[in-house]
Amino acid sequence: HGLLLRRDSLNRLVLRLDDREIAAVENTCPLNALGFRGCARAVWVDDIEARDELDSPLMQESFCKRVDWPLRVGGWALVLGAFNLLLWGLRRRKVPLYLTLLSTFFGALGTLVLWLFQESYYEYRYPARPIEVALHAGKAEKYPNPIEYEEAVRAKVAARPAGRQEGVFRILFIGTSQTWGAGASAPEKTWVQRVERGLNAQCPQRRFECINTGIPGYNSDTLFKLYQLDWKRLEPDAMVINLSNNDNDMPLFQANLRNFLRVNRQRGIPTFFLLEANHDDNPRIQVRHRAMQEVIDAENVPALDMHRFLLQKRDEGFLWWDFVHLADFGQRLLAEHLLDFLLPRLCPEKTNAPPEAAQHQTSLGGRSGENSSSLGI
Repeated sequence: HGLLLRRDSLNRLVLRLDDREIAAVENTCPLNALGFRGCARAVWVDDIEARDELDSPLMQESFCKRVDWPLRVGGWALVLGAFNLLLWGLRRRKVPLYLTLLSTFFGALGTLVLWLFQESYYEYRYPARPIEVALHAGKAEKYPNPIEYEEAVRAKVAARPAGRQEGVFRILFIGTSQTWGAGASAPEKTWVQRVERGLNAQCPQRRFECINTGIPGYNSDTLFKLYQLDWKRLEPDAMVINLSNNDNDMPLFQANLRNFLRVNRQRGIPTFFLLEANHDDNPRIQVRHRAMQEVIDAENVPALDMHRFLLQKRDEGFLWWDFVHLADFGQRLLAEHLLDFLLPRLCPEKTNAPPEAAQHQTSLGGRSGENSSSLGI
């Protein structure tokens, strides 16, 4: 079958299946960034093609491995030749011929198997270059928000002044690549920066500073060690922890969550948990969310189930860059929902209770229907 999503005008999206119109909606997100990746593992979308309003191609992606076969085969032949020379030298020491041939065969076979495994299964293949398709402009531009890793993230955090800053309410965000903002088309569109702008716009009597310590690929164990080693000096006024996806050892995951709570409670730092969202409710993420929920319930932690919230919003637009990273629209929805959660707890005029004295609550309400500009994000 052929599935075609076409923008017939600046505001109208039409979905066609085998040249038959099956749906048409008003487009509430005129410009979006979409990401794709694939390997030998199952992929839901393949053979992507984007065209502008004049039917000129903007981007094509088949996800086929672009392997330089002559170079790879030549390299493999050289390795195999060197291996045979070694065996020939051993044969001069009266090693039996059958043993030489057998070793050559299994050496070649093992090398081939490892190579094919690495190329077709283990290694993801992203599109040839990150692409942002600007349909209204009729062009494809270089993706302006490349992922940063530990060295770059730690350098940015290290540049922040130590200690509590007068007149500033500092919030430390702990997480991995989703918290860093992977999938957003520009740094200012990441959900942490949107939350900072929203807090300052809607709570002008306080100046908020949101520090993003999200490091792609890390887990709770490494992040807690970095908090102890490097980030406690920042003396945040509050902390938001968005974790689940990268942790594989559930007892260790729970222990690290409790370690964050223990240290923060000793220092008087209110802590909020987010159940990290995925694009679907798969068994793997359910196990991690159950582990996190056990800590939330036992420790009476103010928490927000961002996973359930975004699942409910999946039909409203292109939320996801891939299975765990959000496109611009998803970043906006997450930020709006988190603002609804944080404002009554951190802004003195939004609640009669002391702003840091958060009650345990899991909220599923949202404000996704509002224009983000009205929220200041």
